[in-house]
Amino acid sequence: MGKANGSPDRDLLAAAIEESPVLIAITSFEGRVEHVNPAGRAFLGLDRSGADSGRDLGALLHPDDRAALAAAIDTLRRGEVWNGELRFVDPGTGAEIPTDTTAFVIHRRGTGEPVAVAWAARDVTQRRRMEGQLRESERRFREALENVRVASVMLDLQGRILFLNDHLLGLVGWRAEELLGRNWFELVVPDASVRRLFEELVPVGRLPAHFENEIVTRSGQRLLMAWHNEYLRDAMGRIVGTTSIGENVTERRQAERALAESERRYRSLVEDMPALVCRFRPDGVLTFVNQHYCDTFGFQDRSEVEGRDFFRFIPEPKREEVRRHYASLAPDR
Repeated sequence: MGKANGSPDRDLLAAAIEESPVLIAITSFEGRVEHVNPAGRAFLGLDRSGADSGRDLGALLHPDDRAALAAAIDTLRRGEVWNGELRFVDPGTGAEIPTDTTAFVIHRRGTGEPVAVAWAARDVTQRRRMEGQLRESERRFREALENVRVASVMLDLQGRILFLNDHLLGLVGWRAEELLGRNWFELVVPDASVRRLFEELVPVGRLPAHFENEIVTRSGQRLLMAWHNEYLRDAMGRIVGTTSIGENVTERRQAERALAESERRYRSLVEDMPALVCRFRPDGVLTFVNQHYCDTFGFQDRSEVEGRDFFRFIPEPKREEVRRHYASLAPDR
């Protein structure tokens, strides 16, 4: 992009400014507008002929942002780049137009003398609208979480606590002000592997939707929680944290383990009994037999027996009598 003498191609640079889809304006250090590109003129509803040159840039801004403009010009006078948000006003409709704006000083070629200021502003109206909708959605979501009888917590990508509902606070025994902003894993989750899982999988969108882990209460009690996890996203759809809804399943899992142990002991007992032991449904379908039962009827494995009709193992002359006897034992008799 240079001519033979090595100087920049001014025509191409000018074309880049004129054809840029973002507002580009050139002003004096006093804020007097010297040039606005076509995208900027359309953006601000200005006369396409350029008749608005010479206007004060501050006159195009929301009155509350003129102090920010003055502060920006002070920054530019010190030779620094300025970045921030400025709200322009459409002169035709009076509508506010929020922008992300960058300003920098233009220096005279050769001498380096500062001669003007360049402003580049991108309309972020749609993004602000989406952010507002997202905040409203989060507000409603938080209100809903406050009123449910399950635990809920929101974390940022570093594991800092953004929100906990009253039910979870009741479980852990802390007050909200003692936990908000602090690290969830350092205070509440004792297993370091859970923290590593969070740090590795959340940023890449691979956190399991369902997960169980222990939490520790203020008093040191450990509770097993079953979590359903979702991602928190910003207005651009980027993952910025997680929302988890959880249930205390400590007693349920203890009961399940006790039941499994009872079942194990029961099976161990009946397997060693030198008697026929079986269990069947009301319709006679066998659901369990011990090894002695298999050996007695010549089966190698219980899988050959379970699912078959118990009454088929009764001699035929006695079969109906036995069937009636067991039918008489039904609860409705």
